[in-house]
Amino acid sequence: MSYLFVKKNHRRRGIGQRLLQDSKSLAADCGYKVVRCDATSEFTSESLQEELERLIWHTLSTQELKCRLSRAIKLLKTNDLYLSSLEFKRIKLKKVLNISEKNLTTRAGGKSFNRETTGQVVQDPRRTKKRGPDSMDKKSLPFPSETLITTRENDNCDLGARLLLSPNFR
Repeated sequence: MSYLFVKKNHRRRGIGQRLLQDSKSLAADCGYKVVRCDATSEFTSESLQEELERLIWHTLSTQELKCRLSRAIKLLKTNDLYLSSLEFKRIKLKKVLNISEKNLTTRAGGKSFNRETTGQVVQDPRRTKKRGPDSMDKKSLPFPSETLITTRENDNCDLGARLLLSPNFR
């Protein structure tokens, strides 16, 4: 887990706000989401209260976590308690596809990714009359072209992580 605290001498200043914003976006890019926030700082509550509530409720996956965090989120709406620290937790990637040596296919918005095409994205024939990777433009990809998924054996980042890093899948 990763914690972020804003010291008193940085509160109500641009550097404290920048620290909060940068750490939140950096954590999201690395696969971390806000799972808990403590209430002591007036500065952080003014800058991130509504956004934190949205992020917390959006990333909860089990009823147990909802029960734990419901009290903390209710406390955020009071006047005497404020946010001072954010707690980030690593997202556990679920097994979203079956991997075999010869074929790797996943579905994302009507597009399919096939290992036999050596890293190319092809249009699903059931959704359109056009077929093949040549009929697609960059705007129709389910993720930005710079984050195109590759399936090399020595690739450090798996498919689920790349989909999480893509802005369209957050």
